[in-house]
Amino acid sequence: MRNKTNTFFEKLKPFQKFPSCKHLFIKMKLFLALYVLSSSFCPVSMLRCLDCTSESGQCNTTISKECEADHVCASGTLSISIPGFNINSTTMSRGCFSRREQKLLSAAATGELYSANVGVAQVSLFVASCESDNCNNIPAPDLDNNPNGLKCLTCDNHSDKVCNSTVSCVRNQNQCVIIKGPLFLIESEMMLGCSSKSVCEKSDIYNFPKFECCSGNFCNRV
Repeated sequence: MRNKTNTFFEKLKPFQKFPSCKHLFIKMKLFLALYVLSSSFCPVSMLRCLDCTSESGQCNTTISKECEADHVCASGTLSISIPGFNINSTTMSRGCFSRREQKLLSAAATGELYSANVGVAQVSLFVASCESDNCNNIPAPDLDNNPNGLKCLTCDNHSDKVCNSTVSCVRNQNQCVIIKGPLFLIESEMMLGCSSKSVCEKSDIYNFPKFECCSGNFCNRV
């Protein structure tokens, strides 16, 4: 998930700058007089959102900032585990979120959970948005690590050329996945494992040479 166009995945600080709403003018002479009289403007409504980033699992909920136009409030929690590199981190962020990113990540008020386990790495991202002042004190749900019944093929090591090990999928991981290309620090030709449908539906934004999902036990055999 290393697409550089989406700062939320990389930094959990989705404060991308977008032009504020400007006056709209139509230059056609027949309508010039009308627009001089009406001075048509875009409506602007600025939200205030809680603003913090923390790697300790706790965010300061007293700091607030005013967002730009066309932004909503959001809360996100990104967890990454890569045992081979001794990485086990959780980053929480709250702040302003562009509507473009909100739509891209399906970040409804109820929240969206993105989850994947490719054996050598486990990743989960929870993101939720809301549209009232300082409404984004939204904690991530407790993650259920009980197997859900789906089993997929996976790799034991990032250098494996053949991946025939089994991984039991958990929580909303209802798809098997085949990923080609590097993931975070892992330089691997191929990664196999479990994925949530929410991850699969956004496969076009990850910039992997190959990202395929399928349904059914061990359907990701290559």
